[in-house]
Amino acid sequence: MYTVRPILPHFLLWLVLAPLFLVEFRVFEELLEKRALVDPARVQHAIAEITDVREGADGGDVRYRFQVPGDGHWYSASDLLGQRGIWTPITREARDKAHSKGQRLDVAYLPENPWANRISGQAGDPIAGSVASWAFFLTFDLLWLYESFVLVRNYVRCQTLAERRQTARLRFWEARPASTLPFM
Repeated sequence: MYTVRPILPHFLLWLVLAPLFLVEFRVFEELLEKRALVDPARVQHAIAEITDVREGADGGDVRYRFQVPGDGHWYSASDLLGQRGIWTPITREARDKAHSKGQRLDVAYLPENPWANRISGQAGDPIAGSVASWAFFLTFDLLWLYESFVLVRNYVRCQTLAERRQTARLRFWEARPASTLPFM
């Protein structure tokens, strides 16, 4: 009698990549939010209060917070992992404008999710960064899908070989006589 057994070390990459598949949806959602923030018809504006400044040659970084009219909650910059009040790079012009306006800058936010926001004068291209993040995770997701396909395909192959009483060792699986199994 032959049996199909897993080769556990081969499953390591597949198991490591599996959680990244779930992150892909959040990364794509963030990309859609960043795209919505550049659409004037979808955003609202508020005045953000600069709470902390790190000076830099290119303008530096700021932490800010703002309130949505009719909502007593404070909102700030956040990231993919849900961290809030993170440092945001701004241009030198935005830093100078904030100094002249009493440490305040305009912030655009999405009414349905004020945590999705962009302060005026933010350095860098947010859409390019979000596309790069999405492409990075998509690459790993495609690798995971390929590995899942190989996992199933090789299981079916090993089943067929075990039925023919042939020994085989493929990625993820092996077919071998049941009497050679350890602890049996």
